[in-house]
Amino acid sequence: MNSTDTSINESLDKIAKMMADKGITYPRPDITFLQGGRTRGYLHADSLIGGETCVGFNGNDSDECFKQMRDYIETLPSSEEKLSHDYASKLAQVIDWARDEGIDDDLIKPLMTTREALTKNLLIYKTES
Repeated sequence: MNSTDTSINESLDKIAKMMADKGITYPRPDITFLQGGRTRGYLHADSLIGGETCVGFNGNDSDECFKQMRDYIETLPSSEEKLSHDYASKLAQVIDWARDEGIDDDLIKPLMTTREALTKNLLIYKTES
């Protein structure tokens, strides 16, 4: 399908907003038209996008490329999910450190209870999404 310059720019703006909503810093989606009618789309950002600062997509036309870009963004964790995972990871590190230092289990137990509840909530949230 052939898109107009306006619809291409609107699609890029919507993709940039999707990226920003996921907490991606300075999102810069881009699309390139190649000889033979194929397209190549890129998600650029200052922060990581699924572990990279640039992710590429190939399509037969701009609509196919935009769909691939949107689908990829939808699979990324939200800012909230990232924060919850970071919190759970740091909490686990504190528990491990306390055990390594020989801190009494009675002092560690509230942290372990919190970690277990957080893990359970993350798993429930993940299955409901």
